[in-house]
Amino acid sequence: MSTTGTTLLIIVAFIATGLAIGPVEPISFAPDPEAFRQMATAPFAISLIYVVYAYTGWNAIGYVAGEVVAPQRNIPRAAVGAVLLVALLYLLLHWVFLRAVPLDALRGTVEVGALAGTRILGANGGRVISGLIALVLVATISGFLLAGSRVTQAVGAGSSRLAWLGARGGDGVPRRALALQLALIVLLIATASFEAVLAYAGIVLNLMNLLAVAGLMKLRRAAPELDRPFRTPLYPLVPLTFAALSVWMTAFVIWQRPSVILAALGTLVVGSLLYSYVERS
Repeated sequence: MSTTGTTLLIIVAFIATGLAIGPVEPISFAPDPEAFRQMATAPFAISLIYVVYAYTGWNAIGYVAGEVVAPQRNIPRAAVGAVLLVALLYLLLHWVFLRAVPLDALRGTVEVGALAGTRILGANGGRVISGLIALVLVATISGFLLAGSRVTQAVGAGSSRLAWLGARGGDGVPRRALALQLALIVLLIATASFEAVLAYAGIVLNLMNLLAVAGLMKLRRAAPELDRPFRTPLYPLVPLTFAALSVWMTAFVIWQRPSVILAALGTLVVGSLLYSYVERS
């Protein structure tokens, strides 16, 4: 079984166990006036950065588009299917967390999965869940490494100045691109806390998504004659809504965590300089 299949199996098994035998805390998902007030606050806006990050990976199919059979048909199917599947599992998983653990116990807790596992299966069960979560994270890292290294390899293959990154081994594995990915990961781990790395990665991805949406809208206006096998549903409402939410979240990050946004902007600057360097080759 693949690492993705194993990850899905673990998540589904945990959800089924929690719903079947877990304790049931009194919860209500109906928003009240206080909830609406909190939705307009900085902590809520910043928390959405982590929520958006939880969905990261649906777009990884685009990174390996060159290896996909019938990409015009399969890439949209994979992207839409991935978003729907992740959304369903995300909501069910958090439903189990909220059913099993009192809200007061969740405040300030990072290892929510382990806490929920302890409430559902006891102390030993909590330790087992912690171990399974670690395995899921390893599988996730593996997936990101495989997808991300393909992007790096493709950049190298298209540039004479970065041609060394475009090399593949006899088995097709881009080992130099993988090595660069690992070096960047080690650098992040060695220089920042887990929370700081997560916030940085989340806001960088949010900014990149915002730029991608802006690029989509610009291209629709600048080149309306292009063949578009896939069109954005409800255009321009969907991209405008996404862009507005992204700007809203980013504005609060600028206000509350200027160091994170500075690091993110620094990454964009470095990327722009690297792009200029590659384009001159």
